[in-house]
Amino acid sequence: MITGQHTGLRSSSVVSLRDEASRMADDVSLRLADDAALISIGGREAVFSSKRQRLFELNETAAWLARRLQAGTSWPALRDDLADHGLHPLVAESYARDSLLMWSREGIAVATCARMEGLEAEHQAIEIAGLRRKLCYGSHALMKRIAPVFEHLETEGDADAPGYEILERGNLAFVGRRGRSMLIVTPLQVAPALKGLLVEEILGAPQAPVALHTACLSSNGGMLLLAGAPGAGKSTLTVALMSAGFGYGGDDIALVDHAGRVEGMRFAPAIKTGAWRLISNFRADLSSAPIHHRLDGKRIRFLSPGNGSGDAVPVRWIISLERRESASAVLVQEDPVDALAALTRDAYSSRGAASSEDIRMLVQLVSRAKCYRLVYSELNEAVRTLAGLCANA
Repeated sequence: MITGQHTGLRSSSVVSLRDEASRMADDVSLRLADDAALISIGGREAVFSSKRQRLFELNETAAWLARRLQAGTSWPALRDDLADHGLHPLVAESYARDSLLMWSREGIAVATCARMEGLEAEHQAIEIAGLRRKLCYGSHALMKRIAPVFEHLETEGDADAPGYEILERGNLAFVGRRGRSMLIVTPLQVAPALKGLLVEEILGAPQAPVALHTACLSSNGGMLLLAGAPGAGKSTLTVALMSAGFGYGGDDIALVDHAGRVEGMRFAPAIKTGAWRLISNFRADLSSAPIHHRLDGKRIRFLSPGNGSGDAVPVRWIISLERRESASAVLVQEDPVDALAALTRDAYSSRGAASSEDIRMLVQLVSRAKCYRLVYSELNEAVRTLAGLCANA
């Protein structure tokens, strides 16, 4: 359980509580998520998150906030009423904002847009993994900041394509499918949140392929898959290999269809702070890339992979990454069973579980590839080693 005192209450920059209230009052509504439940038992109040399967205990102020969301409210009304409830205006602003951010992340609070007509300033049509969507921005400034992250995915406009709404109101932003519930995020979290929603939609399709948590690149007409635990350096190594002439397929997720064809999700590579110095040796444009925040608060920069094809090509190499301090880069032949285990460790199926057909398909994929474990410490050495492997194919 988490008490109301632990709902993400951090100091933040604030604006006047009444500023722009009339403009923001009615277009975005805040409420509890449909599958969240506000309960009272034994004189104590809590809210249940179906998304997290957790019960969050609430203090008096948090319980008041939850009741307002249960009834439905707006951001200006919520923060102003909280100030009228007895909190100092600056504390009310910070408390309401940080609670909303945390509750949205935990699946407790959502936003809805009552009307988009007249609010859409710009739009951007994109296509990824066969999914065509229109990104509808509420302001030119918002599009200028977010659109470059998806620019390489742009396609011809489709007026009938389902849209994602992206709105900004003061120091909060709202992102979601048109006509559905929206995430509540900070302006710096919009791009990662939008990417996450697109990934969820692709993976949640009824006939979605199996998704592998791997980076993928192409070389000499074949595909190279990079598998590894979080922190193994998939994104960093992917960008470095792109600079060495490898084609970009994706830095995080690869889709495998029922015929065993593999296609990467070509979202822009997301580089975390710990890798900025390393990547700057390969991409001079990194330092000028805007900083975005993931929902967990970590800072990232997106690097454009440029235009290119994400078409499926045969998988020739499967590499499990193992970073080891002071180790020289070396390729160790890996047993196909171990390679299969590395690929399936974080695999995802829209059916909720891999079927026997999925496993047979992956077995065939692994059997046709050369499987190695790359032990390395220095990024340059890892790039030279993999470039040599693929050049000698």
